[in-house]
Amino acid sequence: MSTSPNFNAPEWLRRLSQIPSRIFNASVDAASRLFSASWRHLVNGWNAARDFAAAHPKFTTAVTALVALVLAILFLQLLAKGIVTEIFGFGCPGIRAGSIAAKIQSFFFGGSVPAGSFFSILQSFGAR
Repeated sequence: MSTSPNFNAPEWLRRLSQIPSRIFNASVDAASRLFSASWRHLVNGWNAARDFAAAHPKFTTAVTALVALVLAILFLQLLAKGIVTEIFGFGCPGIRAGSIAAKIQSFFFGGSVPAGSFFSILQSFGAR
């Protein structure tokens, strides 16, 4: 019958084994403090914006409408660019075979498209 010896790790080894848990605990504590401060600032900003909107309803409505209009215009431009380039055959890998763009290129330009032309601009839009 063998008995295992009573092994006591040296103090430095015990402390070394505690390093990962200490790093983890410090990271969790720092993240908790950061999140708490960020949340507090977010709530304060929200309350200030709500109070301003209540004090200036017409101005807030005008600014909100303007921002919504600008976002709608940007969205529609991006949508139109994508739809138009796809309809005519300007795609990411290049001009689609048999498309309107392919026919225009072969009729007007052949294998060489002039730099800066409207056709080359549509090609670059399609490639994005």
